[in-house]
Amino acid sequence: MAVSNSDGTTASAIQSTTFNANGNLVITYQNGQTSNGASLALARFDSTDAVATSGNNQFVSTNNAAWHSGTAGTGQFGTIQAGYIEGSNVDLSQEFSNLVIMQRGYQASSEIVTTANDMLQTLFAMKPN
Repeated sequence: MAVSNSDGTTASAIQSTTFNANGNLVITYQNGQTSNGASLALARFDSTDAVATSGNNQFVSTNNAAWHSGTAGTGQFGTIQAGYIEGSNVDLSQEFSNLVIMQRGYQASSEIVTTANDMLQTLFAMKPN
């Protein structure tokens, strides 16, 4: 097969891929060239009531009027921050505090059961034969 034209760039392997702020895939090759790929599709729901879980980490819309799709940087969609790791939406200090409170509650409940058991043993020991 013959090549009809060439831009003078040598063939190269992909070095990295990332998304830019507008959600476009940017492919960087080992020879320094870059090319743009497809755009990342985004979806937004007006409220959590408009979404239901369907299993396997998938969700379905329960109210199609509350579902919106688009691309980054348009409408009410923000921009993409590529290369960042998503932070947890869990407050670790609050969760640790809850864990300590639950553990102390468990300890207190355990002590109540032990005390009640000791009281019953004493009561049975006091009963004449």
